[in-house]
Amino acid sequence: MLSKETLLKTFEEMGLAVEQDGDDFVHSTEGNFAPLLQTVVTIDEDGAGATLLTALPDAVPEEKWGVVCELLNLVHGQSLWNVRFHLDESGRVFSVGKHLLWSKPFNAVQFGDIFFSHLVTTARLFPCLVSLVETEETAEQAFERFFSGEGAKGTPSELQ
Repeated sequence: MLSKETLLKTFEEMGLAVEQDGDDFVHSTEGNFAPLLQTVVTIDEDGAGATLLTALPDAVPEEKWGVVCELLNLVHGQSLWNVRFHLDESGRVFSVGKHLLWSKPFNAVQFGDIFFSHLVTTARLFPCLVSLVETEETAEQAFERFFSGEGAKGTPSELQ
């Protein structure tokens, strides 16, 4: 079973600063590709795992939502085991990941692997979004950028 105390100790051992907001743990960091990643980790009610939600910093303009959804579908087609991306009704892109215990004892190393993989995958999407918003790049072209590690074609200052 996963507890708040165990998760807080795990973050401390990973050297990460978190703020506790009720039952949630909030971590903010700069990614290699994204200027800001804000992650909220919530322990499942039954203690059998945790949900990770990471938001990218800026909203996508409404006129670009269609091409961003195309990009997200292409990324999801790769069956990434650690993350699913979403575009909410305000234009914010965020990712959701899960750490499940599968009826086994909590493993801090496994949680750390999932946590950092989730952050890196989310950060890698940022230059793709910037390119879609600031240029006439297609979802397919942005998708290639996701795996190549290239920076954005546009200026990665803000999306909107």
